Amino acid sequence: MSNLYLLLGFVFVMSALLFAWRSSLACTGKQVTFLYSGFTNLERSVFLQILQNVSERSRELIAGQLSYFEERKKWREYYEDHMILELFGDHESPLPDDFRYENKGDVKLCVAQFRVEEEIYEMTIRSYNGRIWGWKIYPNPSSIQSEKVEILGSLTFLESPERVHVPLKSATRVKV
Repeated sequence: MSNLYLLLGFVFVMSALLFAWRSSLACTGKQVTFLYSGFTNLERSVFLQILQNVSERSRELIAGQLSYFEERKKWREYYEDHMILELFGDHESPLPDDFRYENKGDVKLCVAQFRVEEEIYEMTIRSYNGRIWGWKIYPNPSSIQSEKVEILGSLTFLESPERVHVPLKSATRVKV
């Protein structure tokens, strides 16, 4: 009988936590969506522009990772002023080691400024454990799905995929 009370108590607490979490999402005004579909046209266009400006090895690593994560689980959060995307792997078929770079730390890989029509955006790409972890785009591009993207002169790599164990605080900016 006491096990039944423990189980009911656990279910009650978990449902209360779930309700509180969903309420906090509603209060913050953000929209959270899990996706299994590909990237948006805007994201594809920005990455195509980035891939044209990196070394051959970086291009292989980044393109391999993007093709792996294209149809995998993603977590999108839309805020009033920006959008965040986090990429999730697949435990049954993990990202091959051939597509991981050697730096396993949590680093900002790249900051790209780009223009769509007259609006200027900034995309910050983060990496962790040798792979792209996700990105943020400021301001929120949810209504922009254009494929006409112009990378501005400030495509900045804070960390090169080939570079080994450079902490974020001491990373140097490299203009491409």
